[in-house]
Amino acid sequence: MITHKGKKIDYIEHGEGPAILFIPGSFSTPSAWSAVQKLMPSNYRFINTSLCGYGSTEELRSTDNYGMQNLIDIIEAVVAKIG
Repeated sequence: MITHKGKKIDYIEHGEGPAILFIPGSFSTPSAWSAVQKLMPSNYRFINTSLCGYGSTEELRSTDNYGMQNLIDIIEAVVAKIG
């Protein structure tokens, strides 16, 4: 788990090697990628996250701020953590 703007964001990491970031679509959670990850080589580091209001990621949007920038902010925060 990481935080951004005081809100919790899903950050689940496992494996070692080059990082691959998995972002689920709307109405989904990191578990959406588990079947795909099982088929991939084990020499990668898998990073999972969730978008606004899904999984353990807190809602960043509000009725007056519901644009795509909120989703971009989450992805940028996760990418910054990956390094």
